[in-house]
Amino acid sequence: MHFEYITRAACPMVAAIALLLSSANLLAARHGALPDTTAYTIFDSRVAAPEFTYKKGGTQRERLNEFYRDNLRYPQEEDCTGKVYLNFVVEPDGRLSSIGFVREIPGCGCFNAEALRLVRLMEGYWRPATRNGKKVRCRTFVAVWFHDL
Repeated sequence: MHFEYITRAACPMVAAIALLLSSANLLAARHGALPDTTAYTIFDSRVAAPEFTYKKGGTQRERLNEFYRDNLRYPQEEDCTGKVYLNFVVEPDGRLSSIGFVREIPGCGCFNAEALRLVRLMEGYWRPATRNGKKVRCRTFVAVWFHDL
């Protein structure tokens, strides 16, 4: 069992879609069609990605894994394995918003609910993304992997 932080190189299709959505929002905001509520993505090279700050030391993946070990309540009701992918926006003040599923484990509602609960617990442990030294909204992704021990 572990968390997986999706990096720029890990999923090129998601990266391409996220970059297109971010670019479309920026264009609309520049032309007054939208208020500037743009959520950049971790795939945008102009943005320093948000950082998970749970405890000290180690890589981001190691901190995510430690958070997972400390907080996971492995569901006993179902016998499922797989990854639940979630995305969310890290706001400039570190809050999380727009939490949603990218991919659930089909037929494993308890596992999907546990992954969502874990992401909600992460609030307060994210340092916001920055662009040109200014804190910005940024959409990021995590995967919670459930497997037999």
